[in-house]
Amino acid sequence: MTHTAFRVEVATLVVDLQRPSFDADAAIWQHPTDYTLTQQFARTAREADVGGILYQSVRDPQPSWCLALLTPAGFAKPKPHAERQTWYLTVSLHEVTLRRDTESMQFSAEGW
Repeated sequence: MTHTAFRVEVATLVVDLQRPSFDADAAIWQHPTDYTLTQQFARTAREADVGGILYQSVRDPQPSWCLALLTPAGFAKPKPHAERQTWYLTVSLHEVTLRRDTESMQFSAEGW
């Protein structure tokens, strides 16, 4: 499976889940299989005109942060930056692999 990665600029109100008091509920935001409360939180954020949620990736073995953009109005510009990266994704029963050029990343699918 081929994926294209690109960079965009965002200009919107964002909730940062690594900040107090949201960080106290990290177990909820980082649950690997139950999205009930995170989806409810996103609905509430949309109703409050929040444009995005900054959250920690549950799947990445290295701590990393992602942005869930809740509305297209959150994009600062109509088009992404010109540079692109093509990544090839392989998912097996035991692991996920991403490859591009000379780079690759693998992580376990255990616990999904």
